[in-house]
Amino acid sequence: MESNIDENVILFDWLSFTSKKHSPEELIKALGLSHCNFTLCDKGVNGYKSRLYYDHISVCYDGGNEKNGGMGVNVFMSGQGCRVFESMSTLKNPWVDLFHFIFSNDLNIARLDVAYDDHSGVLDIKRVCSDVYNHLYISPFRTHEVTSSYRHNIEGLSAVIGSMKSMLLVRIYDKAAERGYTDGRHWVRVEMQMRDARANAFAHAMFEEDTSIGEVFAGVLLNYLRFVEPDETDSNKSRFLSFFCFRLC
Repeated sequence: MESNIDENVILFDWLSFTSKKHSPEELIKALGLSHCNFTLCDKGVNGYKSRLYYDHISVCYDGGNEKNGGMGVNVFMSGQGCRVFESMSTLKNPWVDLFHFIFSNDLNIARLDVAYDDHSGVLDIKRVCSDVYNHLYISPFRTHEVTSSYRHNIEGLSAVIGSMKSMLLVRIYDKAAERGYTDGRHWVRVEMQMRDARANAFAHAMFEEDTSIGEVFAGVLLNYLRFVEPDETDSNKSRFLSFFCFRLC
């Protein structure tokens, strides 16, 4: 999403899943992208020797020892690939139909990223990073990191709550600064990166319970992160008042 808009949005920003039951062509068909011109890349990735590629969507195969079942066929799409899938797929309801295919075939989602893009000024990235740095939040996560970087002399702040090794982590950062925008636009991204059980649970909630991406995102994130106002008369942080919970939809 590149334009300077005021509408906030929640979207899928990464998907990776693997099948040992289907050929690369069958998975491309399951994506509703058989009409797209996938090309064979010179090199594979992530242990796969071969890869078909179309506009940030990869279908990888021929990996591992085939005598032991091999690594199957892996599909992964970046954030840009997710947008291509949404716009180019011939599926009637792209994400719902794709999740139906994945679950009806007992496939596993290895990674699923969901992002909330704030264009209207809901989030103050400086306050978020300050409060993360000062531990003014309640979360089961035990680790956090706050970083600052510069691009075109613009400071970009970022906070990560959780570990890269965990099944879920939250990243909050200045997307406008990351992209190098100098026109003063507000674009803060809250990104939830999920793996394996957490990724599958998120998709199941959407598919089986017929719940919107925004409702599931807000519900999951609310369970993992709550910012609080300090109380000088009480040392128990769990009793601090919440100043911001992620009820974003």
